Amino acid sequence: MGIIFNPPDKELMNTLVVATDEIFHTESDDTQIPASQESREKFFALDSHCLAVDVDDAGEPRGHVLLIPTQRALVERFLKSEITEKEMFDLTQKSDSYDALYLCSALTMPKYRRRGVALNLLTTTVEKFTSRYPIDLIFAWPYSDEGMKLGRALEASTGRKVVFKASEA
Repeated sequence: MGIIFNPPDKELMNTLVVATDEIFHTESDDTQIPASQESREKFFALDSHCLAVDVDDAGEPRGHVLLIPTQRALVERFLKSEITEKEMFDLTQKSDSYDALYLCSALTMPKYRRRGVALNLLTTTVEKFTSRYPIDLIFAWPYSDEGMKLGRALEASTGRKVVFKASEA
């Protein structure tokens, strides 16, 4: 099937929520954006391309990415750990001129890993945002070595620098 944005299918969304929480543990960490219906509604209100899902011919997800358009001033506060990820999200308002893009999460289902699924999703979605908004800052908060490698691969793929938030472990 390919890439779909903001999938309306509730079963598919539930699959994505469970997979995301298994990796990021958003339900037990109040500093992260929760994988809730309220959050999903806000993502879609900010922009219709926040969530991109690559689905196979049977409609099963290969992987997904979540990108959040926001404002540079909020990003700078987040990068300095003055605000949490959740606070940055809560403070982000709908805009016609976002200037920053947060690579919030990228997840590939196990049987599709190491096939370029996440990079293809990120590249496609970043292009959607940068063609519509004056994005001059792309940033990520990698949770793993794979996340850091993916960010570097995105830089190579798009020619755009990705700023990384240091882990607070």
